Amino acid sequence: GIAMTIYLSRVIDTTTLQQAYEDSYHDYPAVQFKHLPELTATEQAHFLGLTAIIHTPDTHIGYQVVGEKTLLFVTIDNLMKGAASQAIENAELFL
Repeated sequence: GIAMTIYLSRVIDTTTLQQAYEDSYHDYPAVQFKHLPELTATEQAHFLGLTAIIHTPDTHIGYQVVGEKTLLFVTIDNLMKGAASQAIENAELFL
């Protein structure tokens, strides 16, 4: 799997982030998006841990604002995000 941390050098309020997620992924159940401060430390570790997404087509995105930065944490199973998996996901959209 791959775990990524993305630092944005400006603050984006949580309402804007949540709306952008909903606009982009509202019909895509394989993407989960969570505001990390709303989770306990154990829930955060599980949600962002690679074991939560290994052998799945899921993408987990956690976000929070720290100081003057917006942080995004993303985990994916890169073996499940290849062309074959994408073809299956696309076929499922038609079922």
